[in-house]
Amino acid sequence: MNLEAMMLDYAKHVLANPNTLLTKFCGLYSVTRDSNTVHYVVMMNVFPPEFKLIEQYDLKGSLRNRQTGQHVPAHIARKDKDFKRLLVVFDARTFHARLERDVAFLHSHGRMDYSFLVGVAPWASARPAAVLESIDRAELFCVGIIDILTTFTWVRQAEATLKRVLDHEPASCVDPDAYRDRFLQRMRERIVDEAGARAA
Repeated sequence: MNLEAMMLDYAKHVLANPNTLLTKFCGLYSVTRDSNTVHYVVMMNVFPPEFKLIEQYDLKGSLRNRQTGQHVPAHIARKDKDFKRLLVVFDARTFHARLERDVAFLHSHGRMDYSFLVGVAPWASARPAAVLESIDRAELFCVGIIDILTTFTWVRQAEATLKRVLDHEPASCVDPDAYRDRFLQRMRERIVDEAGARAA
């Protein structure tokens, strides 16, 4: 499994960065039956039970085919084009440095296609650690980086090339370098401090 290849480095990263936004893995298991082996992982939920979720968004930094229909229920994640909000943090520079450390770790292991998961709750909800605010302080956002096991395999490379040739547009599936840059740029645009929110 892709997780096995980076498990030691992942553990070191989490220990060195206790406020990491990366998915928290709790266990890696294998079950074998009739000579067939299935691997699976157990992860912590980004949204704790007390967080009263009303919407959620799966943000990858790409706008291509990244939109859902209207009236999406809370348990279904909307996508980049649906996300019109700004997320406000007290210290945007510190938050982005934290985000960049996590993304640098993923990039060092050739990862791409990860997502910035955003859960939206009313202002009065319980406040977990990774929480941001809306500009008008009417909503809270619980965030984390998920889907961190995908690598840029030859299948992904072929997909990116084919889409670029057929559609004559940049593909949403890109190599880890381009994915990192696009992802971080999108996060810089959406996550700001109060001064940045007022200027927007």
